[in-house]
Amino acid sequence: MKKILIATNNKGKVIELQDLLKDTDIELTTPTEINLILEVEEDGTTYAENASKKAIAFAHASGIHQDGVLKKRETYEIMDPKEVGWGSSELPLTKHSGRAAMLARAFLDKQYEVTVFDNLSSGCRENIFPESQFIQGDILEYGFLLETMKKGYEGIVHLAAFKAAGESMIVPEKYSINNLNGTVHILNAACEAGIKNIVFSSSAAVLGDPVYVPIDENHPTAPINYYGFTKLEIERILGWYDRLKGLKYGALRYFNAAGYDVAGRLRGLEKNPANLLPIVMEVAAGIKKEMSIYGDDYDTPDGTCIRDYIHVNDLADAHILAFEYLSANATSIALNLGSENGISVKTMIDTARAITGRPIKAVIAP
Repeated sequence: MKKILIATNNKGKVIELQDLLKDTDIELTTPTEINLILEVEEDGTTYAENASKKAIAFAHASGIHQDGVLKKRETYEIMDPKEVGWGSSELPLTKHSGRAAMLARAFLDKQYEVTVFDNLSSGCRENIFPESQFIQGDILEYGFLLETMKKGYEGIVHLAAFKAAGESMIVPEKYSINNLNGTVHILNAACEAGIKNIVFSSSAAVLGDPVYVPIDENHPTAPINYYGFTKLEIERILGWYDRLKGLKYGALRYFNAAGYDVAGRLRGLEKNPANLLPIVMEVAAGIKKEMSIYGDDYDTPDGTCIRDYIHVNDLADAHILAFEYLSANATSIALNLGSENGISVKTMIDTARAITGRPIKAVIAP
């Protein structure tokens, strides 16, 4: 008998599913965690294009789903690939914030098989697309990480780092343990599992204050906060693993990631965002009463800091290109990712005010 692990949104629906499965060769077991897969409109139609083929096949086989419509207006998910026995996917992503969700979506759209490995400390389960597999775990748990890596992956996209620059100057130990120790775990597990390529989410914070602009890949690296230091150290460690272990890497130095999926496929919000644009929108939405502008005496036209922003959809495309470059060339790279167009903090806030029609209270902070 085929064993399928399913989560439902309440215990009553488990009984309902048992009844539906009576005449099939599928055995139903119930996990302790709740997670949903087939999103359903009020009229009962499903987002079939966002549902995995395996989930749709299961829904047809069980009689839950017929001709694009669920018999009952509910949502179901097949869970835990290890239990179900579907085998492994090609590309694991560590961490699943909104940015990582966009990367997963982009890889899925390119017909890659994707596994998301995340402890959900800042990620959102709602942003995990049903076509991808999800494994809840922590990069500091080496044994489980290694077990996951040994499932036949072709490469890794590593985004599992804390990224609040200010916080890193207050609790550097938190960043040492997760960003540095955690990355070493990922690299060691990858090497032991025979994985050859890794795309690393680095940061323009490795560069420090600009010596010249525009900033290119030859710009000196001199981080001014501990977060940037951890990212630079990871790049250096990657260089050694390339030389000693043959692990090829693409280090992508983001400037400032901004925006949300242009197709509107993401619904979950980042927990406690520290970047400018989501904070601006939280104030616009009334989630926060006001926001701070850190300094108005910069040598810029309006006195506020000018930053280079890159949209998350463009970031996702860049990660795919980096992974495909590594696969084709077996040569490590480090690249800056930006738009080469600076926007000041005040301009960003004023633009949001004009678009939303909200006042968006902002106060000048030291």
